[in-house]
Amino acid sequence: MSDPAHPALLGQPLEGHDNVVNAVAFSPRGHLLASGSSDDSASLWNVAKPAQPKLLSQGQQAVTATGAVWTVAFSPDASTLAMGTDTGYPQNSTEDYLYLWNVIDPARPVYLSEPTGHGGPVYAVAFSPKGSILASGSADQTICL
Repeated sequence: MSDPAHPALLGQPLEGHDNVVNAVAFSPRGHLLASGSSDDSASLWNVAKPAQPKLLSQGQQAVTATGAVWTVAFSPDASTLAMGTDTGYPQNSTEDYLYLWNVIDPARPVYLSEPTGHGGPVYAVAFSPKGSILASGSADQTICL
């Protein structure tokens, strides 16, 4: 993007998901990339060398959900990955739609929790600048903090 009028690819497209990629997010320092997919997972990539990205987590080591991943966001310190899913369809399910993962070691993400609050798919997540608040927006027409 050194010349925004003429963006250039840095390498080949990243491959690793088995379905549509719905979301991407860079970590605050820019060396990690998270991608969320309709294959019910998020993948983590080392993009410190953009022309030579490295897939860090997939398969059994992937950040998984029980529904399509529609949104991903890193905490400001890059230790946590939040992801919103469509887990719980059909509507009125009591399942949760928001997952938190410890990604301090991005090759070995650790499941943390499912914050509660939404009654429908989560399509937007964002951490506050200090990381003490996570906002999520849902198809249930609510925003949770």
